[in-house]
Amino acid sequence: EKVEAQDFEKAIILRDKIFALKRILEEVEILKRKEEPTFNWENIEAELKKLLKTKEPIKKVEAFDISNLQGKYAVGSMVVFIEGKSRKDLYRKFKIKTQQTPDDFQMIKEVLERRIKHKDEWELPDLILIDGGKAHLLTALKVLTKHQLKIKLLALAKRRNILYTLEKEFRAKDLKEELKRFLLWVRDSAHRFAISYHKHLRKKSLLN
Repeated sequence: EKVEAQDFEKAIILRDKIFALKRILEEVEILKRKEEPTFNWENIEAELKKLLKTKEPIKKVEAFDISNLQGKYAVGSMVVFIEGKSRKDLYRKFKIKTQQTPDDFQMIKEVLERRIKHKDEWELPDLILIDGGKAHLLTALKVLTKHQLKIKLLALAKRRNILYTLEKEFRAKDLKEELKRFLLWVRDSAHRFAISYHKHLRKKSLLN
């Protein structure tokens, strides 16, 4: 029994190492993609309307991501795309103030609350894309509901690239190619922006 227990512990450690390695490889791939592709917005908008079951125009998309090291140097990013084109002049970064433990949900809540405070200065989007899963999506929904905002919501998890709406979930690879490419690019852009700010804070801390 003791040998079996040791083998089980070794298997868990090995599994965690494999998972960590996969995450590192995913990070490398995301960081490598820097040249922005072009998108046919008419096609993407049509597919988004079907996905979200809406007839309302979708022109402005904002995506949010969180980056931290066990809660330390925690930051949030907001990237903006209008009709499929990045608007880097509208990108925003947030240094997390209220949380120093690795709680993505609280951090997303804080970042969205702070973004909404600027709704009179920064025009609200038609669609928000959250980097994460269903629980992250519901966290964002609570914030929007609190402020009585009816902004369309999607979440796109890095693990297995599952796309979540409030009603269903889809594998990104099953989406129309143009929509899949756009959503992955937007999410990864938010991720790159968050990581760059996170690294900046870490470097600044080390230098100090």
